[in-house]
Amino acid sequence: KIKEFTKEKYYMAHIKFDDMDAVTEHFQKKEDADRVAADCMERMCEVEKDDVKEKTCCFTGHREIPSGQRRRIFAKTEEAIEGLIKKGYLYFGAGGALGFDTIAAFAVLKLKERYPDIRLILVLPCFSQTRGWSQEDIEIYDDIKQKADKVVYTSQEYTRGCMHKRNRHLVDNSSACISYLTENKGGTFYTVNYAKSKGVEVINIAE
Repeated sequence: KIKEFTKEKYYMAHIKFDDMDAVTEHFQKKEDADRVAADCMERMCEVEKDDVKEKTCCFTGHREIPSGQRRRIFAKTEEAIEGLIKKGYLYFGAGGALGFDTIAAFAVLKLKERYPDIRLILVLPCFSQTRGWSQEDIEIYDDIKQKADKVVYTSQEYTRGCMHKRNRHLVDNSSACISYLTENKGGTFYTVNYAKSKGVEVINIAE
């Protein structure tokens, strides 16, 4: 409703209105009122989107994680996430892949016990992401999906470029990126470089 946001912090034509009738009375034609109201709503959405982006962190990392390092990587990921939470970050986007994405998602879910306001957002490349996975990995994936606060699909079907599309979506809607990068090749390397090119802060827990 127009009243809900104009009364708090938005002004239309530098005049504060209490409801839509007041807007209409101010303008000679109702379409003028509708146009100004729509413009104001659009500006509000842009401000809110920027505000959310400033409080959003994404993850990128290798699928293959040395078994002897999983506990250490989980602890470092949890530490990095908590550091961002203390800076005001609320939204954490993971891509649902095996390996580091799974570790990151579980770290967010664990921290939700202490910071209930944070949100886990899964940004998935396609509906058939788990094709070829083991039954155990599929069950873990489904468990994370069920516990996530929001699930977004960037494509319906698998294509050669759907993983890159998912990764770019994560970066484009974040201001920070926690990564696990140990080699200068592959999808994680591409995503980290893309994040840096967009001015996104990158925290590489492998360093």
